[in-house]
Amino acid sequence: MSDEESSTFSEASGVKTDTVEAEVPSNPCRNTMIPEGVLPSYLATAFGELYEEDGLMVMAKGLGWMSLLASFVRFYGDVEQGHLALLQEQDEDEQKLPSGHQTISKTKPPLVLVLGLRDVEHDALLSILESWGTPHHMMPKSITNESGQSKDRAIEYEKGGVFCVTSRILIVDLLSNVIRSQDIDGFLIAHGDQVSSESTEAFILRIYTSQKRRDEAFIKAFSDSPEGLVSGFSKIDKTLKQLHVRNLYLYPRFHDAVTSELENGWDVEELQQSLSPLMKEIQSSIVAALQTCMKELKSLTSALVEWTGEELSIENCAMPNFHKSVKRQLEKEWHRLKPQTKQLVEDLRVLGSLFQKLIQDDCVRFWMILNNIKSNSAGARHPSMWLLTPSAERLFKTAKARIYKIEAGKPTASVPKPVSRLVPVLEENPKWRLLKTILTEIKEKEEAKKKDQTALAPPTTILVMVKDSSTLRSLRQYLVEGRDRALANKFHDYLSHYNDRRRYIADGKNMSEESRLLYEEESR
Repeated sequence: MSDEESSTFSEASGVKTDTVEAEVPSNPCRNTMIPEGVLPSYLATAFGELYEEDGLMVMAKGLGWMSLLASFVRFYGDVEQGHLALLQEQDEDEQKLPSGHQTISKTKPPLVLVLGLRDVEHDALLSILESWGTPHHMMPKSITNESGQSKDRAIEYEKGGVFCVTSRILIVDLLSNVIRSQDIDGFLIAHGDQVSSESTEAFILRIYTSQKRRDEAFIKAFSDSPEGLVSGFSKIDKTLKQLHVRNLYLYPRFHDAVTSELENGWDVEELQQSLSPLMKEIQSSIVAALQTCMKELKSLTSALVEWTGEELSIENCAMPNFHKSVKRQLEKEWHRLKPQTKQLVEDLRVLGSLFQKLIQDDCVRFWMILNNIKSNSAGARHPSMWLLTPSAERLFKTAKARIYKIEAGKPTASVPKPVSRLVPVLEENPKWRLLKTILTEIKEKEEAKKKDQTALAPPTTILVMVKDSSTLRSLRQYLVEGRDRALANKFHDYLSHYNDRRRYIADGKNMSEESRLLYEEESR
């Protein structure tokens, strides 16, 4: 694409990137509103850009979009030093107001609605505002199904302020005239990348923009999922159209404002932890199962798709969205595929996820995941063919060896047929062991510093980042209860679940030796 064509495209789409040098507006968010040093400089820059012109702010994960949203909530809720005060100063100086703020009432707080927040994010928003010392009357009000009848909500809307409301309640209030579009000053939309033509949020914004002049309203959307804007055809244009905004603000980690902030004063030390021998064997078994599935998929779809070596490489299979790229290749011919072929695509997804599960989860949970895969396949109309391969047998055998092993007794003259016994192994996650070692080292260094200091030092805060809530619960249990107790409790839960289906056998007959040992292990 030529420079001239690129310039034309940028002007038409309204996308603002680092390649365009523009004067950043001064940050209207005052230091008296948010404690100094709390927000990084790049969030202050993003605040100024989004406040000046409406748009969709897309940030990389972990850059703090919730803090940016909290800044806008605090700014619009503060009557004395926030948005209203800025409007009064601009009127006095006879300056042109920013787009979307010309006719907001100055006798009461602006009516601003926050959409798209999940329950956990709503709690996080309140926690951030409380940590900034936000007064109670500036906190956002929550509108839920327990907020009274429509007349009660109408009274609350009339007072103005910032409201966190669900889209289901708001659309009912708009259609029943509990709240008028003319009274709403603007919207703050969380997860703007998920707004589509079928979503309730898009319906609300269509009603809002059709009944109120666009230059008298503002719509500011936020997202921390840039990958959600690249799937499908022209997804960005469609999303901006449904949001009724023209500008797209991109803040990746390589943004100049972000890199300048994160590179100052940070010492990064990367530690690499090797897998245990059993985990390495599990990985090789998963790779062998993947190769079997890919070979079968190629043979079944060779007449439809011409696969390249890179598309179905093992390196790509370990990526989280690998199965989506394969499914996208077969999308045009999906209706012609046999059920076995569709099952192979699903098997690629399942096997690819096992790479991550092996590293993230403990040995007991990983074993339960494998058992669930086998159970689901057994009841399916078209079972997974990789479960019948030698690699699958080796995978299950090795995963079980991380939890327990069965030792056969040595026969003697008095006891020619000794009873076998079950020995718990309960291999811990190597990454968790490394984390515990690091935390122990930090604790020892801090205790040594406290002994050398005469004054009382503030407590040390350590933040451990995990991927999901399931890993959070397991890791917390591991760190609080210790390795032996945490894994023993998980193993006991597994035994209870495993033996539930066999408790009707009271005398132990018709049980395999392994089932009998597991049944006895639970009662110990």
